[in-house]
Amino acid sequence: MVNYMKQRKDYDCSPTAVVNAYIWCNGSISTISKNILYKMSNNICNTKEDGTSDYKFDKALRWAGSDDFIVKKPKKFTVKEVIEHINDGGAVALSHRELWTKEGDWHHSIFIGKKWGFFIGVNVKAGKKYFLCRKSKLEKLLTTGDNNENPEVWFLTKKT
Repeated sequence: MVNYMKQRKDYDCSPTAVVNAYIWCNGSISTISKNILYKMSNNICNTKEDGTSDYKFDKALRWAGSDDFIVKKPKKFTVKEVIEHINDGGAVALSHRELWTKEGDWHHSIFIGKKWGFFIGVNVKAGKKYFLCRKSKLEKLLTTGDNNENPEVWFLTKKT
């Protein structure tokens, strides 16, 4: 499997997800390239200890993929659309609630495909590079929000 990037700090999930989107599209890249891409993404995201806004995450995703992948952010989406996009070879970046922490902080991650019938998430769970999850867990990530804040998705498609 391709060597994706693991989150470095508690609050740098956004630049990590941007780097992993680039790796998903291009395959393995050198450690030096990863570090440069991470620093550039971190600057665009303007990551602070309280996290990164979806607006800045969107901006960094579009910058990283400008030559290699198309980013589409729908105003509304269904779980079915997300699953179909992944099944068709696309990736999906998410802004979602962490389901594994008491606080349920917002988190940016990316789903890159399927393996053994499970969805492959990269940096979905802080501290882990890869995460295999069932459809039910992905549905929960896509529908868990609060105060009228719902998860956001970005559909990523490789340019041909």
